[in-house]
Amino acid sequence: MNIDIDIDIDIDINIDVNIDINIDVNIEIKIDINIDINIDINIDITNYINTYSYAYKAVDEYVQSNMTIGLGTGSTVFYVLERIDNLLKSGKLKDVVCIPTSIDTELK
Repeated sequence: MNIDIDIDIDIDINIDVNIDINIDVNIEIKIDINIDINIDINIDITNYINTYSYAYKAVDEYVQSNMTIGLGTGSTVFYVLERIDNLLKSGKLKDVVCIPTSIDTELK
């Protein structure tokens, strides 16, 4: 006995791929910035004048030529130094030595 078997297999594969990508991006940025700055500066010049005049008056009344004086760190030390410097430059004071009590005063 003879058996003949013929098998024919035909396979057709078709793959169609279609990719459509649509990206719509709409960005709207709106920034409103309103800044109102009001600065009120009130300077009491009376305190400045008093500090200034008291320091000058103290130097005029108490500091003499050939003195060694100690300088503290208060609010009037700048004006005291300023007055002594002016009097030394004008020749009304001579040989005044100032000893600061702090580095801050020394730097002034």
